[in-house]
Amino acid sequence: EEEEEEEGREAMFSEEEPAKVKKKRKPRKQKENKTPKMKKRKKEEQKSSTYLMDDWGLEDVDYEFTEEDYHTLTNYKTFSQFLRPLIAKKNPKIPMSKMMTVLGAKWREFS
Repeated sequence: EEEEEEEGREAMFSEEEPAKVKKKRKPRKQKENKTPKMKKRKKEEQKSSTYLMDDWGLEDVDYEFTEEDYHTLTNYKTFSQFLRPLIAKKNPKIPMSKMMTVLGAKWREFS
């Protein structure tokens, strides 16, 4: 009787987990004329920075880039570090999402 109790306790506190049985999946049926999961965006005309600023009621920054600017502002990071304070100075309450959108548009126009 004691042996049965001991075996029962061992089974209860055993660290071994029962083997998991993998279920077989049914192959998926492909539907005809099904659109892909990732839909391609239609090529729409991207909005200019001026349009965005006017649309959002923000004051646009009119900065005349020099030839030197085209040599020093060679990537988006340096460009945004240069232009972000100018935009923020004229629009102190601009949300970050709009700031990033405007900077992207300005970079696209610059490069």
